[in-house]
Amino acid sequence: MERTIENYTPASNRAERVKTRAERTGERMAEHISDIAREINQEIKENYGVESFLNTDGSINMETYAARNPVLISEKDLEDDKKTIQDKEKIFTGVINESKRKYFGVETDEEVIEEFKKEKLGDKSKQMEMIALSVLYKVLKEKYIVVHSSVYDDYENGMDNILVDKETGDVICAFDELHNNPRGTRYDEKMEKVIKAAKTGGKTIRYGFTIENKKIAERPMRNLPIFMLSLTDIQLNDAIRDVSLSTKGSPNKEEIKIMHIFIENLRFQLEEIRKNKLPDQISGNLNKFEQFLGRAEEIMAEHNRRNEVKNK
Repeated sequence: MERTIENYTPASNRAERVKTRAERTGERMAEHISDIAREINQEIKENYGVESFLNTDGSINMETYAARNPVLISEKDLEDDKKTIQDKEKIFTGVINESKRKYFGVETDEEVIEEFKKEKLGDKSKQMEMIALSVLYKVLKEKYIVVHSSVYDDYENGMDNILVDKETGDVICAFDELHNNPRGTRYDEKMEKVIKAAKTGGKTIRYGFTIENKKIAERPMRNLPIFMLSLTDIQLNDAIRDVSLSTKGSPNKEEIKIMHIFIENLRFQLEEIRKNKLPDQISGNLNKFEQFLGRAEEIMAEHNRRNEVKNK
């Protein structure tokens, strides 16, 4: 039986009865993402000579990025960015509320934030984020570098995942995630933000990178379109059940099915964006994104062929 997020229970968690099932599931997913981050770090070290590129959650490591690029990100810049992150975390974790400290049984702001993040692993929004990174990585890893944006770009610029073409160095786009009923209120709200971003020239990734002359080139990436990766609650629950904990080999048929859902919805978003008058600098990147969608479908077809041969 294939290990999946739903059916695998690490020995260290078996005696933990106080946690909800959703929290235990989130912990298993976080372990899986850590495995992916480890693989990506190893690949980037071997192929490009860059160490500690990602944190264990798959996000770009701001400290090592700044250390490699002191002209781009000075020590003061890094501290300012960390302060921005801290201020935002204090707001959404409720640090200022004394009841939060009592609820978690801790004393300091940092401890409240840490406990909040652990509990958030059980939230559907966080699990959607991890499912998206897992599926994108497994399906696209042969042709694309798939990473989570820096925490700063996540909080400040609304970007979760970034795709970079290994061959051309093109930064394809940035993704945000949403689990919701299709065309529901939250979807419509996010779609408005997607269109607004395109109409104003796209988003900027502060801790960005590309590939030039077979080397990682780190610098801000501008005029990027942002899109949503969206699943309904039912689709997300199915994904949590079916996504494999293995990072080896081809993605399974359920993971390819999830990617098909993503691609279909991304094509719809692209059509909606193009109904608007757009700046020239974003139009070229949208053309690259359309090419990516076609290439992704070719990649999925190849994975299906491999799975058919494997199952014969």
